[in-house]
Amino acid sequence: MPTMVAQVISWQRHLDIIISALSGPRSLGEGQFRCDKKALVELTLGMLDEKNSAHGGVEVANAVEEL
Repeated sequence: MPTMVAQVISWQRHLDIIISALSGPRSLGEGQFRCDKKALVELTLGMLDEKNSAHGGVEVANAVEEL
């Protein structure tokens, strides 16, 4: 399991990608769209995993199905 510092750094990287995608009127190519979507999904899953491990380990699989 990664340390809290490593998780925060990872979240920051994913947030930077997402903010970059959302800031400004520009068209996205398919590759950039996939990268942005992947960053958003990984950020969401990482945060859910952290939240769930702190609260008794509810499965993250349900959240993946909703995405």
